[in-house]
Amino acid sequence: MSLGQKLKLPRRSFIFPSAGASAMGGKSAMDFDIREIIATRNFHFLDDRKDKRTVSVFIGKPEQSPDSNQYWCSFQIIGIGSQETQLAQGQDSIQALQLAMDLIAANINDLNDELGGRLEWNGDATGNLGFT
Repeated sequence: MSLGQKLKLPRRSFIFPSAGASAMGGKSAMDFDIREIIATRNFHFLDDRKDKRTVSVFIGKPEQSPDSNQYWCSFQIIGIGSQETQLAQGQDSIQALQLAMDLIAANINDLNDELGGRLEWNGDATGNLGFT
């Protein structure tokens, strides 16, 4: 993965699958476990049966890649979609974290579009999800 390259995000299923392995740069999602969670955010939405579902975002501490001088920052969205751990890679830990936030924003906004705007964050009553 080159500097600033974003991961291609798979089409999501709203079946609430268990986390599974998927190919990501020749490695499975199990290879990229979040070792130390540094931040979380919870969302909720009412599904078609009117059950309140929680969707959580977990961001891992940026770490130096074991095979290069670059850094990666893992993140995961749990509760809907693929639920796979994903990575953002940058030249340093700050860039890796910034790129992770960008990818989270893209994922969350895409999920919300697919849910018809039903995803909510308690931090903003106007519908903003807190990721731009």
